[in-house]
Formats: sequence, C-alpha cells, structure tokens
Amino acid sequence: MNRISSGIPSLDEMLSGGFIAESSTLLRGAPGTGKTTFAFQFLIEGLRQNQPGLLVAFEEFPESLYRDADSLGWDLRSFEASGLLHIIFTSPEVFIHSLASPESALIRRIHDHNIQRIALDSLTHFTRLTTNTHELRDIYNRVINGIRACQDEIVRRL
Repeated sequence: MNRISSGIPSLDEMLSGGFIAESSTLLRGAPGTGKTTFAFQFLIEGLRQNQPGLLVAFEEFPESLYRDADSLGWDLRSFEASGLLHIIFTSPEVFIHSLASPESALIRRIHDHNIQRIALDSLTHFTRLTTNTHELRDIYNRVINGIRACQDEIVRRL
C-alpha cells in the first residue's frame, strides 16, 4: 500500500510509513490545538517531495497564515512564489459550489497545478451551514468526493 509522509517522523512511524495515499484524514481539535500547524507540516512535507499543495482557509486571512508559519520557520510566500503552494481564502458555501462546478477557478487551479495535497482549515466552519448531523455528514461527503474526483483526474494525467 502506497503511503505518504505527514512530515512528522514519529507519526509516520505509528502509521506504518504515513497516510494511505489518496485518502482523506480528518484532524479534529479545539481552537489552538495545532490543526493549522499540522496542515502546514503536511503540505510542506509534500513540497519537499515536489508534490504541489493547496491550503484552503475558511477563517484566517493569508496574512495571518503567513505570520503564523513564519513564527515556525516556514516562509509560505516563498513556497507560493515557487508555484508549489497555493492558498485560497473562501467560505464553505463558495468552496462547495466550486467543487461542483468543473469550470470553477478552484478546479482549474487544482488541475493546472497538479495539486497532490490539500488541507482544509477547518471543516468546523461547515457547521455554520446546518445543525443537522445527517446533513453535515452529507456535506463532508460532498467535499471529500469532490476533492477526490479532482485528484483522480490528476493521477490519471500523471
């Protein structure tokens, strides 16, 4: 089974070499527990392996993300300038709509740049769309399946 590194050696060891390739992983935690830092680490590990990445932020503006990453020694602006990292600030509603439209700017960016790693920060913001747990599960499935369909197309082209 093909594995991809999280960028955290001890976690990769626990996961028998990393995450299963082409899988989706939900990291859950209260504000301030390190979810965004984990997303940075995952994406930057991909950049080290020449795997383009996309960070979709629903709360923090890019300037705030740059500052936080800088404090950890990661220069997101340089990664963006290299064309390997892409950062999008949007709302959950716009993101879902973009996944459903094959001609959207989001889908074109994923395809045009062969995005191989995607981090959403954070899925908690999708709870603003509904309080119904069944509807929320459906939303999560649409997000995961929409991303998977984009990445399946990239894998076929590689």
